[in-house]
Amino acid sequence: VVGPEERPVSFDAGRRKQSRWATGSFQSAFKLLVPVLRSTARPGVKLQATMHLLAYGVGPVMAIQLASYPLLLVGPRFEALPWQLADAGVLFVVMGISPWIGFSVAQLRRGRPWWAAAPSLLCQLVGAGMSFTVILALIRATRSGGEFVRTPKHQIVERGQKWRDQAYVRVGDPRAVGEAALGAASLTMVPFAVAQAQWLVAVYSFLFALGFLTVAGLTAIDFLEAVT
Repeated sequence: VVGPEERPVSFDAGRRKQSRWATGSFQSAFKLLVPVLRSTARPGVKLQATMHLLAYGVGPVMAIQLASYPLLLVGPRFEALPWQLADAGVLFVVMGISPWIGFSVAQLRRGRPWWAAAPSLLCQLVGAGMSFTVILALIRATRSGGEFVRTPKHQIVERGQKWRDQAYVRVGDPRAVGEAALGAASLTMVPFAVAQAQWLVAVYSFLFALGFLTVAGLTAIDFLEAVT
């Protein structure tokens, strides 16, 4: 059965939807993860259930990855670190390629060349920018109760249909301020990484900066178009 669905027409509406989904996902994980792991289900079933419940955990993992970069740039060199910390620092940098591998494998399984996944890298870019929203959702999920924040719908059925002059418009999300600040901080790390020949750190710091500044910029565009 095919059911009609309206996608968010503004970035702020999409951010609110992702925040609601992430909050609910973390709340479900807090409630169900331990019972699932203690159940008599097969190990494969437990693994898949854990991955499903912790799907939004990629946001906090991205935050850990980004937070490790200052340690790599201004902290002791790798040879001065205990091997556990040195390996962990490399892990947080290299783990960023895992979505690229996943996109490429998906294209190969569809009978396409692996480089056909290149446009999908934009998903990782937006995902990096949305990690701040996901972290806030994780914090919110630790508290009981909460408000169901509905995604605005405007009954958009035709291309070019106006929606910004409708009553139910939500633009100017304050979370964009935090995203802009993180984008600026990530961009600041790029020249330091280049000066130290930390090329992976430079690349991923730039990707994080581009992601944060992109989502913050989309919020600013929505806000300006709605008020003008």
